[in-house]
Amino acid sequence: VGIDVDAGMLAVARRKAQAHPAGNRIELSELSAMELEDRFPQQSFDAVVSCLVFSELLPEERRYVLATARSRLKPGGTLVIADEVVPRSALGRIRHALRRWPSAALTYLLTQRTTRPLPDLASELIAAGFTRVDERRLKHDDFAIATAVRPEVA
Repeated sequence: VGIDVDAGMLAVARRKAQAHPAGNRIELSELSAMELEDRFPQQSFDAVVSCLVFSELLPEERRYVLATARSRLKPGGTLVIADEVVPRSALGRIRHALRRWPSAALTYLLTQRTTRPLPDLASELIAAGFTRVDERRLKHDDFAIATAVRPEVA
């Protein structure tokens, strides 16, 4: 199951799915992360993967989506988030801001949306009730892939 709020991104995914041997088993839906609760029953997924979504959400939206994702995961299910994060050092934050502002400005002009690097992804996952949280930083310490597990017992 794949979801995206952008119909153009779903069109790309559909073309790629058609070329894949398992493509006929892939369900794609135009939904926002805020609609997960309405569309999918609790404990219906073994894994939930999010790429470059959380940096587009406000803190209260992130808390809601994490709670919903946790409830949609089966016990022991895995959450994977790949997203932009705030670098840990002051110098890293300055470099990140200088590299980021041209693309952020262009993105806003084209989409009327902005992104906000996540200040502490691992802490948000722990606060949402996930365990075995692991955050790996990439690039210039400004992109992370985090994994977490829904506990077996609530």
